[in-house]
Amino acid sequence: MRKIAQIPIILYRRLFFLRYFFSVQHGGPCCRYYPTCSSYMSQAIDQHGVLKGGYLGVKRLARCHPWSKHIGHDPVPEKFEWLTKKNKEQTHA
Repeated sequence: MRKIAQIPIILYRRLFFLRYFFSVQHGGPCCRYYPTCSSYMSQAIDQHGVLKGGYLGVKRLARCHPWSKHIGHDPVPEKFEWLTKKNKEQTHA
């Protein structure tokens, strides 16, 4: 039971390490979105819990690449959905 309780602590430590590592390597925050991907995942976990917040963070990381058409403000959604409306339309089309 003790190891299970340590999982969120380990996740937070890794997120903060990644945030520090990438900001030092590139001379400051360089994410194409605001908040940065590590901040986004941290906020998502705070708002939606480890499972749902982690899922949202991984989805965000998948969107964050040089070929993405989106850039700018991308806040954590207030309401959690496993599939967004856009994804639902694609699966039923």
